[in-house]
Amino acid sequence: MYKTTATVFLALIMLPSLAFAQDAARIDPASIPRGSFVPETTLPVVNLNAGLLEGLSSVDRSAILGSGELVYRHDGDFVPALLPGSGSERAAQAAAISEHHRESRNNFALEVLMLLEIPGELKNEVPGGDVPLHIYNVLHRISTLAGLDYFSASRGRLREFYLTSSVVDEDGLTPLPDPVFDQVRREYRFTIRQEDASFGDNLYEVVSSPDSISIRNLTPIVYNFIRVANPGDLELQMKIIPDGDRLLFYAFSSLKAPRIFGIRDRLGNSFYNRITALYGWFADQIVLTEI
Repeated sequence: MYKTTATVFLALIMLPSLAFAQDAARIDPASIPRGSFVPETTLPVVNLNAGLLEGLSSVDRSAILGSGELVYRHDGDFVPALLPGSGSERAAQAAAISEHHRESRNNFALEVLMLLEIPGELKNEVPGGDVPLHIYNVLHRISTLAGLDYFSASRGRLREFYLTSSVVDEDGLTPLPDPVFDQVRREYRFTIRQEDASFGDNLYEVVSSPDSISIRNLTPIVYNFIRVANPGDLELQMKIIPDGDRLLFYAFSSLKAPRIFGIRDRLGNSFYNRITALYGWFADQIVLTEI
């Protein structure tokens, strides 16, 4: 009896990769413990540039207009289902995301697309009326992430997300001020150091482009005493696209999930709530034209 029980237990813990090989699945955000979070947009959404949703299925296009958010979970390969944009540029971005996921041998990803309304007078308040430059600078306000809270699904309450957050020199020790730009750069690379309530104190490489920012770990990521990502394997990306008085906020997180029964649901809940916390942070920062 004991031998049989032990065998079943080990089978659950060490499930083979095929057991996790599922198609991408849309997740109902209401099924995720998320506190009081709701997207900051008027529903139903009207006058959204249809071209920005070219890569979405017709069902998903209708859903985002009705709810203001979509969530997809990917087990195995990661072919972005919610990446906004159109044409060859979107195709190239999606291919690059999938390739890095595959090269890192990652097997889990969560992607989120949400809408965010911005004040109509923002353009008049932003210096020079350059909203894309303002968004670009907001995404580089790394130090303002310190003290950000997120909803912990496992604890059922708000919890501090980043205890500390700063741009650092190449040595990883010397804090630097947040970069501020007078024009958008095609690509900009820098290093940040963040102490995360769940993942601890780590260094990350950040690569920013005109409308997105990608963050990858330079140090191993440990979660509940389990290494969940080797250097370079954990990726968080945010992409912001303005559309009139509204922004499309796209984000995903990708990693190689340990083959431990139930951990993917926990990671999925955690990543969703972390992304919604970043959405809230961005919503607060976008209206601050001076800091």
